[in-house]
Amino acid sequence: MTKPRLLFLLRHAKSSWESPDLIDHDRPLTKRGIMAAGLMGREMVEREWVPDYVICSTSTRTRETLALWRHASGFNPEVSYSRDLYHASAGELFEIVVNIPDKHDTIMLVGHNPGMEQMAMQLCANLGDEPAKEMMEKFPTAALAMFEIPNKSWAQTEPGTAKLANYITPRKLMSEKELAEI
Repeated sequence: MTKPRLLFLLRHAKSSWESPDLIDHDRPLTKRGIMAAGLMGREMVEREWVPDYVICSTSTRTRETLALWRHASGFNPEVSYSRDLYHASAGELFEIVVNIPDKHDTIMLVGHNPGMEQMAMQLCANLGDEPAKEMMEKFPTAALAMFEIPNKSWAQTEPGTAKLANYITPRKLMSEKELAEI
């Protein structure tokens, strides 16, 4: 049996609404978001989850999330920035995935809700499992869903065909002390 392809869906970390002059696309991360993005990068190192290709929205908050994730993880995958991910629907995200070159086995999308959460729900074949129940309850900022894609080609990716292998959030990884500081 061949090893499944892996798809990571990473929602951007917590962003700021402090400056009413900024358009949505340009909102930066908060202190909490900065901490969470690094935390998720370090966690992926510990679990040896290494994407070889990342597609990231062009928004400031997604670009900052990815930069902090890369710094914390030390990973240096091939990266593409796409405005198409900015507030993409689940259908638009599926369209992006099915067009990924098959030379990439492990990919990560860094994007926004509600599209990321909707795609995760639609992709999931095991909605009754505990990680899926947690994911259905909430897909907060900096949440990471890891899917095993059984297909030989990304082009075959369809709703209901992937196994949610893992779902983590910064809150689940933080100590009580860290939570009190944010």
